Amino acid sequence: MKLGIIILSWNSEDRIINCLDSIFKFYKNPNIYVVDNNSKDRSVDLIKKHYPEINLILSNSNLGFSAGNNLGFEHALKDGCDYVLLLNDDVIVLEDFISPLIVEMENDKTIGSIGPVVVENYDRNIIQSAGGKINLITLDMDYLKRGENYKKINKVKEVGYVLGAAVFVRTSLFKKSFLFDPHFYPAYVEEVDMCYRIKKMGYTNKVSYNYKIAHIGSLSASNSSITYRRILNNKFLFAIKHLSVINIFFSINFLLSKFFIKILLKKINRNL
Repeated sequence: MKLGIIILSWNSEDRIINCLDSIFKFYKNPNIYVVDNNSKDRSVDLIKKHYPEINLILSNSNLGFSAGNNLGFEHALKDGCDYVLLLNDDVIVLEDFISPLIVEMENDKTIGSIGPVVVENYDRNIIQSAGGKINLITLDMDYLKRGENYKKINKVKEVGYVLGAAVFVRTSLFKKSFLFDPHFYPAYVEEVDMCYRIKKMGYTNKVSYNYKIAHIGSLSASNSSITYRRILNNKFLFAIKHLSVINIFFSINFLLSKFFIKILLKKINRNL
C-alpha cells in the first residue's frame, strides 16, 4: 500500500512550512507532492531550503485548485500510489490520523473518500466541517456540525462530501478520468463534484469523528462578493453536470432568486 500526500501551494510563504512541519512531526518519511501554483513570493525557496527531499512540482501558471491538484495526482499515479491525501497548504496536522484512516479504507473497500473532522485553527475545539450535505433542489452544500464543539468519538459517518482541505481518495477510481473537474475554476464546489461522482460509482464518502485537523481557511478568497459569485457559478456547473432538465430549472431559478434577494437587501441596507 502506497500513499501520496498532495499539497497545493500558492503564495504560501507564511503557512506552507508550518503545514509541512506538522506532517513531519508525526511521520518520518512521508511521500509528499507539493504543487506550486506559480507563486510570486518566497514559497518555493522556503520549501527547497527546509524540505529539499519532498517532490516539488512547479507550474508555470496558476492552474486553480482543481487542475493544480490534478497535476499532483498525475505524479502520484505514475509513482504507483494506491491512495492520495489532499491537504490545503493552511492546515495543521494535530495527530496521527493518516495511519488509522488508511486502515479504515483498506478494511472497507466501499470507501471512496474519507477525512477527519476539520476544526477551526483559532479554536481547535470548534468544528469547521464534519463533512457536508448536498441538497439537489436548492443546491445548498452546507458543512455538517459547523460551529459545534468537537467531541472525539469512535465513529465513522457517511456524508455527502468531504471537505477538500483534508481528504483521502482511492486512486483506482480516477485512473481513467480527472480527479477534480478543472472547469470548477479557480476554486469552490470541486470537492462536492468529486464526492458526488464517487457516490455515483457506487462508493461512499465518510468522515471519522475520532480524528481532527486544524484549518485556517479562505486564504485565497480576498473578496467576499467575488467568492460568492464564483460559488454561484460553480453550483450552476454542478447542476448542469448532474441534474435532470427539470431539476436544473428549479435549482437554477432558486439560486438566482437567492442572488437577487441578496443584492436587494444590500441596496436596502445602504439606504437605511
